[in-house]
Amino acid sequence: MSWHDRMNRAIDYIESNLTHKIDMKQAAQCSNQSEEAFIRTFSAVADMPVSEYVRKRRLSLALYEIQNSDEKVINISSKYGYESPDAFARAFKEQFGLPPTSARDASTPLKPFPRISFYMSIKGDVKMDAYEMDSDVQIINMYYENMPAFRFIGRRYTSLDVDPVGGELGLEHVWSEWFQNGWFHLLFNTGAVLGHEFEALFMYERKATDSWPVLAWWIGVPTPAGTEVPEGFIYKDFEAGILGTSWVCGSRQTLELATEVTHTKAIDKILSEGNTISVADDMYVWSFQRYDSKRFFTPDNDGKVILDHCVFLMESEAIKQAMEEREKAVLFIAAETLPDISSTPSPEVKLEGMAPFAGYAQNNMLLSALTTMLLKLENISESTPYFCSNIGSICNGCSGCRDKSNLYKHHSKLYHFLITITGIAFMNFDRNHNSTYDLKVIPGILPPQLEDRLDFVMKSRGFAYTCPGKNMGEREVFRRIKESILQGKPVLIKFGIGPVWGLVTGYNEGTGTIYGLDMRSHGKDDKGAFAEGNMSYTQDGLFALKNWFRYIEKVVIVTGRTEKFGFENYVERIIAQLEAPNDGTMSIIPRLIESATYENAYGIAAFILNASYSIMDRWHGSDGFEMLSRETNNSAIHDILQQCDNHCVAIHDIVWQLWKDLGIGPHTDGKLPKRIGNIMTDKVCQEALKELIINIRDNDMAILRLLKGVYNQ
Repeated sequence: MSWHDRMNRAIDYIESNLTHKIDMKQAAQCSNQSEEAFIRTFSAVADMPVSEYVRKRRLSLALYEIQNSDEKVINISSKYGYESPDAFARAFKEQFGLPPTSARDASTPLKPFPRISFYMSIKGDVKMDAYEMDSDVQIINMYYENMPAFRFIGRRYTSLDVDPVGGELGLEHVWSEWFQNGWFHLLFNTGAVLGHEFEALFMYERKATDSWPVLAWWIGVPTPAGTEVPEGFIYKDFEAGILGTSWVCGSRQTLELATEVTHTKAIDKILSEGNTISVADDMYVWSFQRYDSKRFFTPDNDGKVILDHCVFLMESEAIKQAMEEREKAVLFIAAETLPDISSTPSPEVKLEGMAPFAGYAQNNMLLSALTTMLLKLENISESTPYFCSNIGSICNGCSGCRDKSNLYKHHSKLYHFLITITGIAFMNFDRNHNSTYDLKVIPGILPPQLEDRLDFVMKSRGFAYTCPGKNMGEREVFRRIKESILQGKPVLIKFGIGPVWGLVTGYNEGTGTIYGLDMRSHGKDDKGAFAEGNMSYTQDGLFALKNWFRYIEKVVIVTGRTEKFGFENYVERIIAQLEAPNDGTMSIIPRLIESATYENAYGIAAFILNASYSIMDRWHGSDGFEMLSRETNNSAIHDILQQCDNHCVAIHDIVWQLWKDLGIGPHTDGKLPKRIGNIMTDKVCQEALKELIINIRDNDMAILRLLKGVYNQ
């Protein structure tokens, strides 16, 4: 009996006992494995713990009974193992986005979680292990693109590195190792990101004479040709060529998009168009899965995302013709089908009275740019009185803030409010900091699984918006930017790779230049628009960029007002973030500290330091809760929010102590000291660090309990 059959026997046992207590030892025996091996194998193949699978299946069966029977919800919840209706309701809403009572109508479009089954696919004479989950993965697009010469820097893995189930599905622990050790961060910090719409790749290596199996898998980052390779990494150089790219659409909740089977189907789609794979000089075929593309992090209305599967192709006349036709179509849209740009009395227009980006601790560029935009849209100016919470009245310049403008203070306060209500202030890691953050708010799907910061902030202030794409062409996008500026509304804009956001606050029609605000301090990682020679600044502090269209990734234009989120939306959002797994950071760090040696001390300390930067954002929650209290007149809730405020201040103080214990300070320029090995291996220091981490978690949980108490008021 194959392992697929044994695993399916275990699934049969689980499925037949979803209304009873499931004995994992019995399930493991069905698969002829130990309990530990079964749990590990299931998690590696299905990309979820078996406990999560059981929970989702029970809730899916409960959904079916709710929509297809008259049985009371309380009886259904008890049938599927929930001790209280409240616990069932919370779990149900988390999975389906609606409470059980609202799902009673069978016409409500809720998608149950299907049963998993394992199978073995055959390609040529070679067997491939995979699994199937009633998948409706589709290849929705196939096209060609020019790829410049590049150097792939990363690490190579073989079958010796994977779990027994084999293939990419057994590399879950390897991906975890990359994130825990900060290897992506290290490679990005070389300043050598290639761009070209992607940063991280999963690369397949196989012999040209075999259709299968894959000989090795690479994980890493494509960089410009000749980039210096950091110690501990290897590289592979690629010449410029043409990539055939398939867009595979499916769910990110499983590994269905990234299996070797799906990858093979995607490549077969490219070859079905009459193309020939280009074989490298070393007689190997290289194909790719492209991650960090916006398509992979932006689900559609059905929660589906797109993963690119790519392979180098031999150049042909058919490919040339297809690429030329695609280019002509874009130019036609830009130049022929769009209205002419109407002239204005002056070729140069600039908005006045804009608040500068606050900078410093306000390091989330999206929220900083949004705050400046919102202040303008809400007509807050330098003459708008600023309420000081310290003195409980309008600011009278009594303290150290007297050298700050009113606009700066308004910016700081609103920024703190936004970073609090979005839940960002309560993250332990900001995995999506480099994304565009523009996913629509989807009920029941909350951070950190999805990031929808832009949409949430706009709804929190009651503004509707549109995002014209580059496919509209430069003239049309420029026309829309002009119209917005002439209406007194700045335009939010994102440039290239990384969290580089700005605001367009003016333009020159004669030269096609746009002017705007940004952080005006760009590190060595910044590329594209901020590379030397591209970006300049005017005497009034605005960036000036003429060839802006080639660098933009996103344009956001406010179109009017819409329904505004309220107090309950904000509290629910913060609770959802505090209840989110947060990558298990607070449980991982103490174990990492205990395992510290001289060899791994720096990596562990760097992990803690990176987490502490996000945790320090709790400080913003202090001001945020003070502003949140203005959204309600309930005095009891005001008292609760004040206690939340106090816990945020406590976490702030704990992080400072954490940095002190790590030997970090002005004398180290905020970096880890050379003696970090001695610090991390000292037992007294270890216990102190562990206690601080536990204190942070305790304060988080105190905030969570307090906010849940809001619903009792």
